[in-house]
Amino acid sequence: MTIVQLSKNPQKLLSLVKELDEVLNIDELPIHNKLKDLKYLNAVISETMRLWPVFLDGGIGRAPNEDTIFGKYMIPKNTNLVLNIYDLHHDPNYWGENVEEFIPERWLEPEHIPRDVYYPFSAGIRNCIGQNFAMMELRLLIATLVHRYNITDVKKQDIDIIQYFTPSFKDLRYDLKFEKRKIK
Repeated sequence: MTIVQLSKNPQKLLSLVKELDEVLNIDELPIHNKLKDLKYLNAVISETMRLWPVFLDGGIGRAPNEDTIFGKYMIPKNTNLVLNIYDLHHDPNYWGENVEEFIPERWLEPEHIPRDVYYPFSAGIRNCIGQNFAMMELRLLIATLVHRYNITDVKKQDIDIIQYFTPSFKDLRYDLKFEKRKIK
């Protein structure tokens, strides 16, 4: 999803290319220590995971031990509650009217993002045990592709996503063109 979004947003792709070019030589294989603190790369990943969470709900539900009042709702004891991650990540009350747009820049000032509205790996003691490994893989893969190739959406296709447990392209295909970059 990240590479597709970057191909559809050439200025955002260029911003990421510039950031990567500052820390990597053209033939250099990226290493995680050079990538982990790159602000725009991390913003691109966060925005992709906000738009298309890896899973739709918050995983294993939680149940209060006693009757609880939550806002205007009365939650009876032992009622299983599961967070709807997709709706939380697409709520204009938190993300603004441009909630459906790919805007990595919103992550460059994290103090403007309300607390407790972004859960790409769930939260709490049962959160994803592999999140650090997943982030490392994402950084390495995205950086390698973007740094080494010019990426183009050749057919100017619409992004048609179907979301079951994880997001997928509805027709299982999206055509991109990858050309080896030449750095002067």
